Amino acid sequence: MALFRASTSIVLGNSHKALSWHDDWTGKGPLRMLAPGLYKIATRKQRTVSKELHEDNWIRSVARLQSPIHLQEFISIASLTSQVTLSTDREDSISWRWTTNGVYSPGSR
Repeated sequence: MALFRASTSIVLGNSHKALSWHDDWTGKGPLRMLAPGLYKIATRKQRTVSKELHEDNWIRSVARLQSPIHLQEFISIASLTSQVTLSTDREDSISWRWTTNGVYSPGSR
């Protein structure tokens, strides 16, 4: 699964498929890699982006900030999530990183 996630990115639609901590839906990498300190203290690590962005639920998941690094990572994630606009009329789509058209083919390995 790690190889799949490293080779794909998610374009958010309604965000019902993308996992908030594990998938690259920000275009900058998975949140678990962008904020490893927060990931360690986070609860609900398997929730979708939709569930976590709804009314900023993700904040409750990391409410136990314990260090300046946690605070710095929190601010970074807050900045990223504040820029997200969801499209309720379309589903998330997965793009393959290793081809120009974003589509996987056996020859694109």
